[in-house]
Amino acid sequence: MGTWAATSRHGDRAAEFRGWRSVFADGEATLEHVLTYAWGDTIVLVMVERQHGRVGEQPDQNISLRVTHVYRRVDGDWLLVHRHADPLVSSVSPGELSALLRR
Repeated sequence: MGTWAATSRHGDRAAEFRGWRSVFADGEATLEHVLTYAWGDTIVLVMVERQHGRVGEQPDQNISLRVTHVYRRVDGDWLLVHRHADPLVSSVSPGELSALLRR
């Protein structure tokens, strides 16, 4: 997919993020491609970010996300114009659901 570029409406904000301290630690992440939709100058990628790690003082936990990225081609460059992410929901058996509802 071409180079990344900032448009005149959106300046380079990298300096704003330098020095931020992350609350994430001791984890791993992989990216799983699920689907691609493409038409004209638009591409939509559906992915799963499988990841785990510690958040703050919490123990290691699954923090995987279902992610959608929308890219548009502008003057030959592919720009990320939208990102949506939701926590990845795991399947729950009827027995587990029943136990949760009894709490």
